Amino acid sequence: MGIKYSVLYAPLNDEKAEVRIVDVLPDDEPTSQIRCEMNTISLEQDPNFHALSYVWGDKYQVETISINGYQIKVTKNLADALRRIRRPDARGFSRLWVDAICINQDDTQERRNQVNLMQRIYSSAKTVIAWLGPTSHDLAFRTINEIFVESPTAEDIRNKTPRLDRFISLDWLQKYPHLCEQQNITIPGCPWGAVNSFLFASYWQRVWIFQEVALANSLIMLSHGSAWLSWERLSTVSMTLTLVRSMNQGQVRTLRPNRKPPFLSTAVWGVLSSDALNFGNIVERSLVFQILTSSWLDAKELESRRWRLSNFAFNLKATDPRDYIYGFLGITKLPITPNYSQDNTAFDVYTEYTMCWLNALHRTRRHQDPAPLRFLSYGGRGFFTGCCSQPSWMPNFTNHHHTEIKPTVTLSDGQASKDVFFGSDDGYPYIIPDTKSLFVYGVRVDKISSVCTQWATEITPDDTQLLRFLGDFIYRHTTYVTGIPPLQACLLAFSHDPSYETNRMTFLRGLAMLYLLTSHGDSAKGDFSAAVWNLSLLGLHILSPNCDLGLVASAFPDITLSEYTYDGMGPEDVFMMGSEGPIKDVWDKVLMDFASLETYWRVGETQNGYIGLVPRWTDPGDVVCVLKECETPVLLRKHVDGHFVFVGRAFIVGLMNGEAKDLVDGGKTMRYWYELR
Repeated sequence: MGIKYSVLYAPLNDEKAEVRIVDVLPDDEPTSQIRCEMNTISLEQDPNFHALSYVWGDKYQVETISINGYQIKVTKNLADALRRIRRPDARGFSRLWVDAICINQDDTQERRNQVNLMQRIYSSAKTVIAWLGPTSHDLAFRTINEIFVESPTAEDIRNKTPRLDRFISLDWLQKYPHLCEQQNITIPGCPWGAVNSFLFASYWQRVWIFQEVALANSLIMLSHGSAWLSWERLSTVSMTLTLVRSMNQGQVRTLRPNRKPPFLSTAVWGVLSSDALNFGNIVERSLVFQILTSSWLDAKELESRRWRLSNFAFNLKATDPRDYIYGFLGITKLPITPNYSQDNTAFDVYTEYTMCWLNALHRTRRHQDPAPLRFLSYGGRGFFTGCCSQPSWMPNFTNHHHTEIKPTVTLSDGQASKDVFFGSDDGYPYIIPDTKSLFVYGVRVDKISSVCTQWATEITPDDTQLLRFLGDFIYRHTTYVTGIPPLQACLLAFSHDPSYETNRMTFLRGLAMLYLLTSHGDSAKGDFSAAVWNLSLLGLHILSPNCDLGLVASAFPDITLSEYTYDGMGPEDVFMMGSEGPIKDVWDKVLMDFASLETYWRVGETQNGYIGLVPRWTDPGDVVCVLKECETPVLLRKHVDGHFVFVGRAFIVGLMNGEAKDLVDGGKTMRYWYELR
């Protein structure tokens, strides 16, 4: 270590919870070198300071700054943040903790100790300053601040006040013509496009930043420009616009969906009634903060929820793969000590993490809580084909942003193992660290016999592989395994909803699925010939005199035809109107759902006639199992060495709610231990 480092980075006293703080010195010249003074403080003394939250940026784009007179290189994005903070309107935040500067990055032991203090640092800071550079988000900040002025409060939402009614009616937007008249939200200078760019900024994608935002007592967002945005305003707008979107998609049963107001352009209406604006990152962080500050949870429930929070890391990015675990320690309180030594690999960290996960949930879980094997949602050879060095069952943090298949391959939770196993601790999963083997207790139910390699949105008039796959399945099965019509089983598979509930909304979704599967968009042009032909492949004859009755009997047998008419129109008329008719209320949601499924899933059939969604790279012969402590069926692949490879979770119609118990009770299968590697 050079002389300047030995002076700047004198050893910290861990017993006193010492950290270093920099004071950014004022300078009215925008282009002059940034100068800072660095000192050591103790968190035990309740010091007054702020913490900077930012993306490090390109390590090859650097700028030299002065710290205590020494010249230090930092990334350009960090230098831009410090330059913004030294401006007159932000100088109240100039006393900062900045990880890249205040931690000696060359000292592995110090990094480990300071990581252990992260929760305390960010929760002790008076304000966390979120730097959203290098892009300017001024327009997004101003737009969100305008919407906040009109937004209902949480109390308004609880009490359904007139302010809530006015907001969800969207009448307030007439005061802001620039928010109503846009025709193309992607053009520069468009407020809604600016908000969208802000929500998808790289800042929200980093592991460490998720923790920093969640732990902040107060958060202020800055970028290039003069505007700023508080977390309170952003979270409020996220909540209220998400409510408007959910209502317009028919997901709020107590509120009637809006129709497009005449003063809104089609483009803006599309933004407000679809998932175009993704506030998920903001809503997730608000949820985490509520859990961390909750006073109504007992100790066991709080510990269990903290463990579940670690799932959020699967959707984020980290430079060091070990940080998918270490970067959440301040939130999760996992009993794991950071170890950045070279002999502690990412796979070692993930194994330790999973072992701790199983032990913690074994300690804290409620009766028959199926969560212990939920981490299987984020692994499997059926989703990650290029990760053979990693155990197949292991949560795949490492490769998710290097492959087209991301780890958010989750299914709706079912109760596949309900009553299949004894309620005792016998059969609880465990790990052997030396071989990195996961042992799970389960029953073999079936084998995959065929997989359709094509997906719905890939269909063209000359390529109907999926339709022919489904049509062949329907032709061969006059009745599904569970006694329902085979077409209904196919639609249930696409819905991937284990409740199997039928109501007006699921009825419309079913018609929308049929329309998407069969029309190719031709009916929107007035040409129904392709739709008529393709429906016939599924055993439906749309122009027959009894089409409505046939459609209901084949796809929705548990409803009466009179219950599901729309302005006097039966199912046939609703279908023929396509996305311009009643199904438009669910069309965008169905389109997005199908696009998501296309990335991860394929349709598969089993030897015994079950149908469902299986991982993209499922092979015929893969074994369908129901495991103790797992909500859905899984697919396993026998290895020549005797163990099994985990292929992935699956949604199999008729095996989602404990139906495997009948197979066990009938002596058709037995419970076994399976070794997964």
